[in-house]
Amino acid sequence: PFAIRGAFLATFMNRYSALPMALTGNLSDQLAAKRVLETATFFTLTVMPGALERHGAAFKAAAMVRLMHSMVRVNVMHREGVWDTSVYGVPIPQVDQMPAGQIGSLLIAAHALQTNRPFTANEQARIEIARYRCFLLGLPKELLGETPEEIVRLMLARQATLRSGFDDATCGSLVRGTLEAELTHEPTPLGRIDRELERSFAKFF
Repeated sequence: PFAIRGAFLATFMNRYSALPMALTGNLSDQLAAKRVLETATFFTLTVMPGALERHGAAFKAAAMVRLMHSMVRVNVMHREGVWDTSVYGVPIPQVDQMPAGQIGSLLIAAHALQTNRPFTANEQARIEIARYRCFLLGLPKELLGETPEEIVRLMLARQATLRSGFDDATCGSLVRGTLEAELTHEPTPLGRIDRELERSFAKFF
């Protein structure tokens, strides 16, 4: 859970990947906490027993994520003068799901490469659940590597081909709103410590 806010911040550091959410107001200051918690809930659901089966809770949640992305896509493309398809292509393409869905796999794959070995059985299981989760989110098999080499190469290729760019109006406002969002309202001293630890970890992550 501590990494969820950090993952959003990483997305917002690039104008291309942040722009659709900025244009629709889906991650304004008021809604930032709600979106972070919804994302955390989705990833938590995907590791519950049976949740990824057809008609399971995570299966339905993935369908809702895809529906939400489709609605944002239509909204952005039908607002004249705000999205240049010749520059940005289609808003929120499947490849944009790679960072959120594959960050865990990338860390596992990088460690396997560093130690010059294939995946262990436990690591392979974690890789497969991540691949299936990404498949439900709309990623084609071609973007879901199976070996350590494939996973690292695909993620680096995605990063290398992402159009660079940062501007304060788009990226800065989303970063500030996400950092300011209160994810918990526990009033106890332990709750305050938890909030500070989570926010600090998110920045570091």
